[in-house]
Amino acid sequence: EALKASARTAQLKQILGSQEAVIAGTEAGLMMAAVGEMETELGMNRLINLAQQTQMFMGGLEKATYDKMTAEQQAIIVTKATTHALDQLNTVENSSVATMEDITFVLNQFASQAHIAGENIAEMSAKAALLLETGEEVSRAGTGLRMIYQRLGVATGDAAQAVAEAVPEWDAATVTTKSLTEVLEAIQPAYANMNSEQKRQFAIQIAGARHYIKFLKLMENHDRLSELTTAAIEKQYTAQGDFNEIAKTAAFRMKQLEANMFNLQTQIGEELAESYLIAAKAQERFLT
Repeated sequence: EALKASARTAQLKQILGSQEAVIAGTEAGLMMAAVGEMETELGMNRLINLAQQTQMFMGGLEKATYDKMTAEQQAIIVTKATTHALDQLNTVENSSVATMEDITFVLNQFASQAHIAGENIAEMSAKAALLLETGEEVSRAGTGLRMIYQRLGVATGDAAQAVAEAVPEWDAATVTTKSLTEVLEAIQPAYANMNSEQKRQFAIQIAGARHYIKFLKLMENHDRLSELTTAAIEKQYTAQGDFNEIAKTAAFRMKQLEANMFNLQTQIGEELAESYLIAAKAQERFLT
């Protein structure tokens, strides 16, 4: 497992800098893999991809500010930020029929656009889970959300114009400054007074002809979306809590024993690369 984790440790080193911060990031990837029931490398990949799109690792700090911190301070920031995100993701997984593996796949298709638009992980993951719950394919749900964000970001486009017509106090330029969560809430009164055909035409203006059904699902299931978002914001199911339950199982204890034995054999038999040492240290802390 440490060897698998080390495949991404060098990448984390470029992003996070200090060894302490890299260990914290690696621990978060291992946690995502464990609670999301994913292979270690997949969990690491999903976390790193999501963090790169949302600047999650730095907890909202500018890189220049982060770089001036001590290694210990950087590790604290990474741990707090990733724990917060994992708790929200884990809550959405536990509150819906969607798995973390599927949710994170969808997120990584649109998180960059959503982050620019002001959405947080709770809001993003709730939308991803809702579309998966309502039958959208994993491979297409994120593409549709990305298109919606892109279209709403253009003041002269059909989407922003349509929202401005539905929300009298907003002009099209104002629409481009709003998150999708804010847009969905603001257009509820106007949408409720539309007939089926008007709703369909409105959805096409917002999302385009290929993805309008996804927008309709967000609108028609807005109460459910709000429920998932609220649960995620409140972090009703922590990742650490679920991991503690997983750690009680015989299968996990066997995996822990096998990992420790393999790490020991590798340390005895090989000259270890720095990335492996960092990943092994993170795994040791994670499993104990």
